Amino acid sequence: MTDSNSLVLYDISSPLRPRSYAPNPSKARITLSFKKVAFRTEWVDILDITETRKGLCCPATRKLDDGSDFYTLPMLQDPASGKVVGDSFDIANYLENNFPDSGGSLFPEDSTGTGLDYESPNKDAMFYAPLTTNEGSKNEAYAKFNTHVDATFSANLQAFGQFLPFNPETAEAVKALMCKRAHLNSWDDLTVQGEARKPLLAAFEVALKSLAERFMINGGGPYLEGEKANYADIIVGGWVNMMAVVMPAEEWREFRTWYGGVFGRLHDALQEKYFLTTTTPAKQPPYHSIALHPPIAYRLRKARIDIQYSRRREMVSTALPPGQPRRELPRPPPPAVVESEQQWVFTEEELLQAPSITDGMPAEEERTLRRKGVNFILQVGMMLKLPQTTLSTAAVFFNRYLMRHSLKPRPGYKPLHHYQIAATALFLATKVEENCRKMKELVVACVRVALKDPNKLVDEQTKDFWKWRDTILYSEDVLLEALCFDLNVESPYKTMYDMLKYYNVEHNKKLRNSAWAFLSDSASTQMCLLFTSRTIAAASMYAGARTAEVELDELDGTPWWEIQHVKLRDIRRACNLMADLYEKSPDKDGEPNMYAGLRSPEDGIDFGDTPRSIEGLQSTVPEQVQNQLPANGTGVATERGSEEGELDG
Repeated sequence: MTDSNSLVLYDISSPLRPRSYAPNPSKARITLSFKKVAFRTEWVDILDITETRKGLCCPATRKLDDGSDFYTLPMLQDPASGKVVGDSFDIANYLENNFPDSGGSLFPEDSTGTGLDYESPNKDAMFYAPLTTNEGSKNEAYAKFNTHVDATFSANLQAFGQFLPFNPETAEAVKALMCKRAHLNSWDDLTVQGEARKPLLAAFEVALKSLAERFMINGGGPYLEGEKANYADIIVGGWVNMMAVVMPAEEWREFRTWYGGVFGRLHDALQEKYFLTTTTPAKQPPYHSIALHPPIAYRLRKARIDIQYSRRREMVSTALPPGQPRRELPRPPPPAVVESEQQWVFTEEELLQAPSITDGMPAEEERTLRRKGVNFILQVGMMLKLPQTTLSTAAVFFNRYLMRHSLKPRPGYKPLHHYQIAATALFLATKVEENCRKMKELVVACVRVALKDPNKLVDEQTKDFWKWRDTILYSEDVLLEALCFDLNVESPYKTMYDMLKYYNVEHNKKLRNSAWAFLSDSASTQMCLLFTSRTIAAASMYAGARTAEVELDELDGTPWWEIQHVKLRDIRRACNLMADLYEKSPDKDGEPNMYAGLRSPEDGIDFGDTPRSIEGLQSTVPEQVQNQLPANGTGVATERGSEEGELDG
């Protein structure tokens, strides 16, 4: 298809172009890319949409609540046929019908229909412009899904509407028009700041629960049907793209983590594979007025977006090219989070005063039981296909419990078995992280792991089933009391990924895998009791950067660890702890472990003269260790089975 015959997508212009932000044009854009159909973009200011649609003889597909026509975008013009399609769902059907052999299938015949039964909790809400239903159209099940998804996000407009990036020279007129249509007194009715935003976001998260659960059915995605995308994923992806573009950075990072990160994974998968600004060179039409000078906030935001989608796969240095706008600086953790987490950070001397050790249990035995409990969590979690973040939270609960209760029996006191504590910690973590599993599934997995029989028949008729079920339900209250109902656990995985993105190295596979392996292996240690989650995340970055030989850049003479609000001494202590654990444990090929080269002095350091980069901190590491592949992330020191006969079912 030549440039003159390329399809034309009409999208809403903004200071962020060529980045699309509106949900329905984003759906059309992803759909075109999914079908691998060449197109170019015509950008239209919101005030010009009505005139543009009428000029192309494209009728309105919706009406306002006063009965007048509601003209909106996207539109798709096919110069070859002269056809103009004016609705995102109709565009999907048009592309599927006219380009059946191009790209993937939007409505695959072998689809399981996962998620198409979704009903919005806001389906009965009144909107100033009724949502398009496409009743009776082809692929009607997807049309109904589209309507319900639109209803959920539209009903929560107040959570993100104030951040819509209008063109500056028409912004006030656009806001006035939208207020008139929505029967608002002023745009301030949509503006919510500070602490008042928390209940808004909490309500938004609750509204998305049922939709998120659909993405957990087939192994957590990234798509509704697992690894294969269809138009239902694009429908949700269009809205999630809008969240990524308009929400403040901190709120977007929080949004990404909701429900185990299902929306974050969907966004990343669609952006990487299908989200294109255009597939053919095209002249960009001028904005509504002559010269456009967007505010500095928009220019910087656009620059960050451009960096995000044009970065290289492998990087030796994370330093920005000259003249490149600075990335947004990491913010320190909220004081309330820091204060809460510090209550659970102990010194090594305090760990030796744990209740079990105080009651006479040897310290080495106590550490062994901790390791076995965490290993139990990992094995049950893998059987239930739980994400690593949930397993990490369960390990934190397990270790914190053992700082308040003993494992050693004494007269008048019969402690819980470490497997029982581990099972209860995992049960609680699945609820806290909202990666729930049925009680029956959890109990069956616990029995099978405890008895080292992955194929054992376990059901409601067996004694073991009820014994474990009753133990977990009883122990939940005991665990909650021991934790002082403090269930707010900051995930080092999320913090580590934010650091990867800050330094533009999330696509560096060796660094990413090494950092991930560090976090996974650290779950088998007491590191969560010695350091904050942010320190552990920074230590994983340190380990990954050393392994991948990547230099983390400084900012105006400030070293990278201070930028991330972490102390170098704590990072080195964490790495030395991993080195202590594995210095006598070679990998399966007999080579030294990846942590062998991370040992460095902790104290006696003149921090004023400390090298400012990872490269300056290199110690003498054998070449074969530097080139060694990272650990598999499951922990080389974890045990493959539970001790036989230690716990009866």
